[in-house]
Amino acid sequence: MKLLVLTYQNINVYGINQALKDLIPFINKKLEVSTNINFFKFLFSNIDLIHIHGLWHPRFFIFFLIAKLKNIKVIISPHGMLDPESFGIKAWRKKIAFFTYQGISLRGANLIIVNSKKEKKNLQKMIKHIKVVIIVHGIILRKIKRRKNKNLIHSVYFSKIHPIKNLLKLVQVWSLSKKLKNFKLSILGEIDDINYFNKINTIIKNSKNISFLGKIKKNKILNLSIYDVFILPSKSENFGLVILEALNAGLYLILNKSLPWKDLTKNKFASLINFNIHNLERKILYIKKNKKFLLSKTLHKKKISYLKTNYDWKVISQQYIIEYKKLFF
Repeated sequence: MKLLVLTYQNINVYGINQALKDLIPFINKKLEVSTNINFFKFLFSNIDLIHIHGLWHPRFFIFFLIAKLKNIKVIISPHGMLDPESFGIKAWRKKIAFFTYQGISLRGANLIIVNSKKEKKNLQKMIKHIKVVIIVHGIILRKIKRRKNKNLIHSVYFSKIHPIKNLLKLVQVWSLSKKLKNFKLSILGEIDDINYFNKINTIIKNSKNISFLGKIKKNKILNLSIYDVFILPSKSENFGLVILEALNAGLYLILNKSLPWKDLTKNKFASLINFNIHNLERKILYIKKNKKFLLSKTLHKKKISYLKTNYDWKVISQQYIIEYKKLFF
């Protein structure tokens, strides 16, 4: 079977592209995989199946039309782009796309693959489809020896800098808190919205305990391992690959209560909170008091075991292959 994997062409080390970079080598062991070929080559290819990762780009619709013309099976993975918070950004453009070409693609797909129960629920509110399958993202686990940090708790935000990630709220709360003035917050990530970042940067410049360090180009898990706490105040997160990376790095997680990660709290890997001064202060002080246990080697081993059991690409890639083959048998 010959598979074409199609995604955005500005390949980087974050999000969808990082997930595909890790996933494709496993699939390539069983199937013949091509990525991001041009229209002409696709038109005259003998591809059996196309898997489109993402929405909105008109380029995807042209590939969809060619696939239908050639009777090639089509799978679409929206990756949370139809979730209400994401859909609401530049909504008028997305509504035009959805009610025209993008809606045609989704309705005409042979299968839609989503990454969480929440995404499936949001998708089915917008469009009825005969088959929607959930396959979570995975991670390639890295062996990490955590560096001992004898200082006060050092927290990190690592994600793209965009309004949906709610970083401005975190920075505002941190800068206004008297109890957090002795705790450091580092910000890592790629600036996706410069106007939004400028608002954040104004606060950072007036805060001694908040710093922006730019984006991590490589060795993300190793770079994260020097911190103690990973904080993600995101309003919505279809999946959150960085959450798996932070767990692999051995950090304790503080996440927005709206995110679908309640199982992490059961394992004492994370706390889910509403982001305000009282809750964040209380949680940071709790981590400081219980640092010996929450950042222990014992709990780190449990995190690695949890990731191997639930989010290992070696296993998850087989779920993709099974769904691909089902379309032909």
